[in-house]
Amino acid sequence: MENALLEELEDIKERSQLIAIAFERCIQIFALGGISNDIPMKLSNPMFKKYYSDISPKLGSSQRKSFELIDAYLDTVNSGIDTLRENHLVTPEKLQPATLNNWGELLKGQYSNVATAFWHVKYHLANKDHPFLDMEDSNVHESYINQLKSSE
Repeated sequence: MENALLEELEDIKERSQLIAIAFERCIQIFALGGISNDIPMKLSNPMFKKYYSDISPKLGSSQRKSFELIDAYLDTVNSGIDTLRENHLVTPEKLQPATLNNWGELLKGQYSNVATAFWHVKYHLANKDHPFLDMEDSNVHESYINQLKSSE
């Protein structure tokens, strides 16, 4: 069962990277004065949702915290995708400067969220026995901070 969750993380890593690329494209189009009609599909983690309670007692504390953090990030990314769909600028009335600025900020925020989710998934997969980010490990924490800065 744990292997199935790790395989699902591999899938999430790939899909979140594709979503990040899609948001990069949307932001580039926005920066050039256009509006992309593309809004990425949501991420899913059905194995986690269905089996996490069964497997969590077998996991270490660090593993549980990491899986739960990743699940929370996926919920945040998916909620943001819903917000983008609800606020998509499909009518001329919505193409006002303030609305356009808000759209650009939504895109940038979503890019940051999915890039951060991707980082955590990648970190989990590289550190399967102890995947939760420890603040004491300055090299790892510095890597995380650098990821956040690069997303901005």
